[in-house]
Amino acid sequence: MAPWKVEAWKSLDAVTSEGYSVLHVAAKRDKSAEVTQFLVKQMMLRKAWADTQQTKPGTETQSFFTFESVRELKCKGGFTAFLLAVKCFNLNVAKYLIKQGANLYAKTESLQNAMHIATLQEDRDTLEYLTYQDSDDNLLRAEVDIRLRKPRDIDITGKLAGYFNHIWDYAATGNPAKIRKLVNSGKCSVNEQTVKRLNSVLHVAVEKAQVICVRELMAMGADPNIRNAAGKTPADVAAVASVIKDPRYESVIYRLVKGEGAEGFQDMELQALGQAYRPFVHVQGPPEARKESRAFAEEWTPEKRALVAQIRDKLVERGMSVADAFELVDKDKDFCMEKVEFEGLLLWLGIQVSTAQIAELLHSLDHHRTGRIEYAAVISHIREANKIVLEKGEEGRKTLTVGLPRISMGSEKSESSAKLASSEA
Repeated sequence: MAPWKVEAWKSLDAVTSEGYSVLHVAAKRDKSAEVTQFLVKQMMLRKAWADTQQTKPGTETQSFFTFESVRELKCKGGFTAFLLAVKCFNLNVAKYLIKQGANLYAKTESLQNAMHIATLQEDRDTLEYLTYQDSDDNLLRAEVDIRLRKPRDIDITGKLAGYFNHIWDYAATGNPAKIRKLVNSGKCSVNEQTVKRLNSVLHVAVEKAQVICVRELMAMGADPNIRNAAGKTPADVAAVASVIKDPRYESVIYRLVKGEGAEGFQDMELQALGQAYRPFVHVQGPPEARKESRAFAEEWTPEKRALVAQIRDKLVERGMSVADAFELVDKDKDFCMEKVEFEGLLLWLGIQVSTAQIAELLHSLDHHRTGRIEYAAVISHIREANKIVLEKGEEGRKTLTVGLPRISMGSEKSESSAKLASSEA
């Protein structure tokens, strides 16, 4: 090996006084990513050469930094080359570094990840890319910086709101209209698969028991034979998922993914099948169950019931369900409502209540004492109320149904909600 080439390879380890490596410099200025690719290739070549030198007896060995160590080296402010590329609107370099194993979840000294930075830059292309890359775990949008802000919190105007969700989110929440819009725009395929687990949109809809969404996806041309990283098709996912509470669910899913349709089922029935399938927390068996029911009834004072009745009536007036309310105000779409989001919902509905009343109602609906209202907990409260009604008969009905939100858990509008409410009673 020519001495000049060895010296040139050594120079790739140079770092400035502020911690900038050659990859940092490329991340700032290499718009085409060609220079970055050349640098990475040279780092790989020098490593291969150094490895062969070690096997030759009597040969002086050379020591270089590994590509991995240079790739993750942090400069001033705690920026890796990947984070710096995002900051400098250099998406080509960012994509290439991710392909070469760069840490997608790296953070700066202020604990900002790549999505925080892209949001600050209002870089829509990078946000779309990051949301797609993180579609399996959804960690980037959930992490907070040193000021306890999620990336979405930085977008105070809301003009980037659509860039924090991906097509699999809409499959999980049963929103075929949003899926169709993305597919028609050409941004996504109806058979799009996540990066790591390779779940298709249909896999996710089946796993989350979104029966109507499954039907619509099949109509859009979704492929039911796609296998994920575990080798499972959507039909396999339906068969091995958690305990099915309605035996018809699995047969309907099989009919849908085989393209046979679901004739004989109305939309509400399909939605009900999905709701029956989804697991929920429920304490069973005496005397614990009876004790919990008594505690539940005692906690719901007439004032709380009256407030919930007011919320229920306002939602029904707008043709909304409980799920619709969560989707409206829940910024990170995890179906958990923060206190400020709950207050925003009440304000939007035109309900004026005191801070103390909000705190008391939040405490009653906070099933796991996390400071948040969970959708599953609200539904559990509704089911518990129904159970008490059955135990107490007509007296219990008069006491509890006054205030509890008897509206559907799906996306049906007010008329459908009223029918389902009467059937639940």
